[in-house]
Parts: sequence; C-alpha cells; structure tokens
Amino acid sequence: DGAIVITVAGGTGTYTYLWSPGGAVTQDLTNILSATYTVIVTDINGCSDSAIYTVNSLLTVISSAGNDTSICVGGMATLCGTLSTGATSYQWQEIPAMTNVDTTVCVQVSPSLTTSYILIASNGLCADTDTVVVTVNLLPVANAGADETIIIFTSTPIGAPPTGGLTYNWTPGTGLNDSTIAGPIASPTVTTTYTLVVTNANGCTAIDSVTVTVLPQIIFPSGVSPNGDGANDWWIIEGIDEFPDNHIEIYNRWGEILYSVDGYNNVSVRWNGTYKDKALPVGTYYYIIDLKDDLYPEVFTGPITILR
Repeated sequence: DGAIVITVAGGTGTYTYLWSPGGAVTQDLTNILSATYTVIVTDINGCSDSAIYTVNSLLTVISSAGNDTSICVGGMATLCGTLSTGATSYQWQEIPAMTNVDTTVCVQVSPSLTTSYILIASNGLCADTDTVVVTVNLLPVANAGADETIIIFTSTPIGAPPTGGLTYNWTPGTGLNDSTIAGPIASPTVTTTYTLVVTNANGCTAIDSVTVTVLPQIIFPSGVSPNGDGANDWWIIEGIDEFPDNHIEIYNRWGEILYSVDGYNNVSVRWNGTYKDKALPVGTYYYIIDLKDDLYPEVFTGPITILR
C-alpha cells in the first residue's frame, strides 16, 4: 500500500478534490494500491486543474492455484497453489458461495458436483487471486446380477447388458467364458463369488459382485448291505444334505410304503433296510425322492437292493 500527499497553490477560497479511480474527495490518499491516479482540484470560483500520480508497488504478490483437475464422484482432489515470494497468507474459497475452505497453500476437497475454487494470496492490502476448476465425473454402473444357484457341470449367465462402461473385468476368471464382457456365462464347479469392476472413459470405476452357488450332483446308491461290517450299512445319498426340505419314501414290490421321512441327511436321519425296526429281507425295493427344490422340479425314482 502507499499514499499520495498533494500541495495546491493559487486559486482562491476552499478547494474541492475528486480522485479517480475510487472517487475519493479528500486532499490526500492513504492506504492505496499501486495504480495511476488522477485528481481534479477546483477552487471556490470554479477554476480547476488536474494532476496525474503513479504509485508503483514495492511488493508483488502472485497467486497460482495450479491446473484444473478432475475426480470421480466420491473422490478427493488435492489443490496445491504455488508459494508466492510476496505473500504472507493464503485463503481458499469455494465459488460462487465464497465459502472459506482452508488457509494453507495445499488443500483437499471432495465436491459432489463440478466446482470452482479461488486461491487468494495476500500481504496486507496487496492481494492476487487465481481460480481452479475441479470437474466431477459420474461413476459407471456395475451390475453383476442376482445371485444364482446351479447344479455342478451346468452354467448360468451373470451380469447385465453393457451400461456405458469402457472396460469390464470379472475376478476370478475361473469358470467364465469371457472375463472382459458385461454378461459372461459362468460354469464354476465350486461355489464362487465373482466381482465385477466397470471402468468408464473418464477412468471412474464401480464395483458389484454376485455369488454362484454350485450344488453337487445327487447320487442315489442302488443298494445297501446292512450286515454290520461298516460298509454300506446305511443308505448314503451323496449331496442330499444340500436339500434339507427333501422328502423320501421307500416301497416294496407290492406298493406298500416301508419308509417315509422328511429331511433325510445321512447322519441323524437315514435308512438301513429296516421296517418297523426289523430287518427287511434281501430283495429289490423302490424309492421316490422329492428334493423340494426349484432346480429339481421332478421327483427321482428307482430301485434299491438290500444285500446281506
């Protein structure tokens, strides 16, 4: 800041003053910035004269807010201004609300929409400003689809049609016909959770996941030998425990029901070739198994032979 002190000679009466820029009407100016000033002095008779004064700066303050940048929705940007040799303080403000953000040269911001920020570098009355724009890019849409259940050695589509992403990446890639498309075919042999990462043209990413549950093949043994030797004493149905709502019935050749149970599980609920706690004779019997599952809408039927 500076000052202009003027002396007036000649004329009569009281003088009036008019300065530009600023429009001050005082004889002298104080606390002014560097610039070229003009004053018009007028006496009581209306006679006037003017003078031009140039106030040079002894201090230069330069604000540099850095380059414009971009982030993805939910991301954070670091705004770092350049230190000015003439500045003693800094103030970041958000435009247009002019809300104060921070008083450091570098600041982290996380706007939800594209926003401009102004960096004010100052030293006393001397100040300079610079503006930077933070562009907020939208995220892509990642849709891995609903969880699926399949029988082993079968397949199911996962994901959804493309949604504007630039790249699609599924992990793990095991069991997929193509891990780089929006909707691959999944054929895992074990229950697997697939994670989809979608990236758009702005480099923004979105993540979603889907679990493909794999059910084992149901193997129905054709016989049971309940002779107490520890081998095939019980009718063990591999994979039946995956279907806790199952219902099983066993008949003799005349259609008489010998065994009926819900929730067969090979452990606490299982059959060892008995009827009313008595061993059945050697021969062929017949089972009906309803797994009570949408993947197996039809019941399973077949023969089972008791050997001793």
